Amino acid sequence: MPQHSAHLESAKALLGEIPAQLVALQDEYKECVRLLSVSPKFRAQTLSYLVGLRAILDYLAHDLAPFLSKAPSKLYFPVAKKGVPRANFEQALTKKWLPGLCATRPDIYSYLISVQHFHTGNEWITAFHELSNLNKHVRLSMMTIGGCNATIVRVLGQPRMQIGDRGLQQLSISAGGTLAFDTRGVKLAIRGPQVIDGSTKNLLDADLGIDIAHATWTEFKFDQFPSQPAIVFLEIAEKEVRRIATQLEAML
Repeated sequence: MPQHSAHLESAKALLGEIPAQLVALQDEYKECVRLLSVSPKFRAQTLSYLVGLRAILDYLAHDLAPFLSKAPSKLYFPVAKKGVPRANFEQALTKKWLPGLCATRPDIYSYLISVQHFHTGNEWITAFHELSNLNKHVRLSMMTIGGCNATIVRVLGQPRMQIGDRGLQQLSISAGGTLAFDTRGVKLAIRGPQVIDGSTKNLLDADLGIDIAHATWTEFKFDQFPSQPAIVFLEIAEKEVRRIATQLEAML
């Protein structure tokens, strides 16, 4: 396998452009939230961004061709659709999408399985697949406006941790455990056992100076990924595609 194939160079070129696109999306998203309306500009930017990220993965998939027993009619980065069991996905991967890869490069084969939705933490990739196809082939994404809520852990009046939307979903401190903070040289802590989530009103055992506040605001969410604001999903997609691309490059 050439160390610098044309496909790899194309993927790296697109990766280099993605950060600036994400900044532009973040700026336009803030304006959409301010106006409580998803602008045509943001929807068009989302199309370019998602298609670019998808192209990065598909470019890298072409470098798997030398390891295949026969060339498929079309070579794409494989993504298991929502609800598809692992066994069905592996069957399609072996017989149709990337035949022979399991035998010639079991390490790459196993890695492609590990990034699919049936592994916890990879739920994003199914929504990413659906959204990139929708935007490219059908229409620009529609987003639903909704309220977001978060529990804010404050130390000496300063926000230090956000739990809920745009943050951790839950924080658990085990019995005997502590969550320590150092603010302006003052060391304070929350002690377990206790669970802090979106409904927490008061801390069970915490030093004076640590308290709980709540925040609400408006966001837009993709129907395909309603658990996070649209811009957070786009940030997750960038981070994860970059991680996959970096790992595949190292393996190739």
